[in-house]
Amino acid sequence: MPTDIMGYTEWVNDTVPTITIGWDWQMDADCNRIRLRRISEPRSNILLQDAAGMDIGPEKTIIMLEAFIDGIDWSQEVRNHIDACYTT
Repeated sequence: MPTDIMGYTEWVNDTVPTITIGWDWQMDADCNRIRLRRISEPRSNILLQDAAGMDIGPEKTIIMLEAFIDGIDWSQEVRNHIDACYTT
């Protein structure tokens, strides 16, 4: 029976100032392959600036954070964490 598995991940740095980026994800199983995909826009305390030092605004910041998240292998890190929880 198909089921939906969803979660939330939040990445927090360990320096000052503290920066956080979080998003919701869903686990999809297709042909014996498990895939995690982002299902929400990121939530963060970041507001990016352009080359002139001007804030680019929350909408453009979200778009750029989405591109960053989708460009890194975050799903493998989440899967490693899930695996570690079930092997101890």
